[in-house]
Amino acid sequence: MDGVSGGGPLRYTASHLWVRPDGEAAMVGLTPYGQEKHGRVFYVGLPALDAPVVFGLPFGYLQSAGYGLTQLFPPVQGEIVAINEALWMHPGLINEDPLGQGWLVAIAMSDPAELDELEDSAAYERIVAASGTVHGRLPAELATSAQPAFLIDERRRILTCNAAAERLIGLSAKEMQHGPLCSELFGCHLDAEGEQPVRKSTCPGICSMLNLEPIRDASYLVVNAQGRETRVMAEYRPIAEPGQPRRALVILTPEP
Repeated sequence: MDGVSGGGPLRYTASHLWVRPDGEAAMVGLTPYGQEKHGRVFYVGLPALDAPVVFGLPFGYLQSAGYGLTQLFPPVQGEIVAINEALWMHPGLINEDPLGQGWLVAIAMSDPAELDELEDSAAYERIVAASGTVHGRLPAELATSAQPAFLIDERRRILTCNAAAERLIGLSAKEMQHGPLCSELFGCHLDAEGEQPVRKSTCPGICSMLNLEPIRDASYLVVNAQGRETRVMAEYRPIAEPGQPRRALVILTPEP
């Protein structure tokens, strides 16, 4: 099986996964830029066939020279219908042919409309161009705060976070910079009933940045990398500086 032959045009995530839709299914792999950032991949963990795929929960992981152990978070939801078993013996295929023989999994999508939330090639090229540039830091009082705090951008990528955020999520700041979107980590990709994905237009972080107004009292269920659940209240504080992309601070307060 080849990663990019046939099917529709490729879509991309900010965490450097490509997605090729083909009817109700979508094949997923690591982009050429993604494999370059990871360096040599020497182990791949993939899910079982028929395993459910949901936002916020990893579907697999990579071990690489550049980032060590990195969890892979799904670009769409559904069920695993194929895995690239060749990667178990030859994980280097991800480096050698990331768009072809180095594909990861195929997912039967529960909602193909989720593809609309992914980036097209032009948008992804802009992400690559901006990668490695962190526009700003956490304010000093948040950098050392006991409250989990994050800095996010307009694409819902995590730019940096404090130690309390690392403890809450169970991932290092470096892993979060190259992993899931903040909406997946915080559980705010789902509506109030915890069922339907929230679109970018209604994401509180995006709304805060666009309207330049803080948003408070958003309640989420955070599921960390080890599966521990924590109900939190979130506050979004927009940051707008001349010549800089819009960003927002996200401050979480665990509920009793």
